[in-house]
Amino acid sequence: MLPGGRNEGTSVTTLWPLFWGMGGELVDDDGEPVFGEGDNRNIMLQILETVDEAVQTGALPQRVAGYGGENDLNEEIATGNTAMFIGGNWQDSYLKEVLGEEEFANWDVAPVPMLDESAEPATSAGGWAWGIFTEDPDKQRAAFELIQHMFTGEEGMAQFSTVYGGLPSRESVFDHELYEGSEFTDLYRDFLENDAQVRPASTHYNAISNQMQIAISSVISGSKTPEEALNDAWDAVH
Repeated sequence: MLPGGRNEGTSVTTLWPLFWGMGGELVDDDGEPVFGEGDNRNIMLQILETVDEAVQTGALPQRVAGYGGENDLNEEIATGNTAMFIGGNWQDSYLKEVLGEEEFANWDVAPVPMLDESAEPATSAGGWAWGIFTEDPDKQRAAFELIQHMFTGEEGMAQFSTVYGGLPSRESVFDHELYEGSEFTDLYRDFLENDAQVRPASTHYNAISNQMQIAISSVISGSKTPEEALNDAWDAVH
């Protein structure tokens, strides 16, 4: 199971790790799209062809074309019929609660499987961004202090990350007395340090992500071939 629908989870969890692992670049140094040309095109096409093969052989069910987020997989996983899934680290807290300790103990965490022996392990790192839009300086300060208290300060981040199940974005918070990780936290931390990449700060990123979500969901549903899907995504962005 994996996110294969039209949402950002499909991009950051399913597509980008596979693409980055084989050296793919979404944009160039100027932020211009390059995912559909040269070696980048070959890598992206290989990913779509592999996904198509997984569907054709029955390894990947077509219904994942409707799952755009990692949490969309949770009900499937809870049925006990899922052998493996590509998801987010925060899901383990939910699954432990739903499956129970005994069943959850049957699960383990591994790096995202790469499609080529020469590929480097890769995963995505991301999180929340906060914006304050009022021009009133008193309200700006009040909003900033609230965010600092609840989310971005060490104590707030330690407690929020514990409840939410996400990973702290401050390295020091991993060792904070109020932060409670899971049995997999050390492994996640290693992934962050050694394998994680972030989405490019390009004005074209949203269009790239959206079009590749459409591409992979079209391949999974069978409405387009991998080459058709990639060509349409490239044309729409470029």
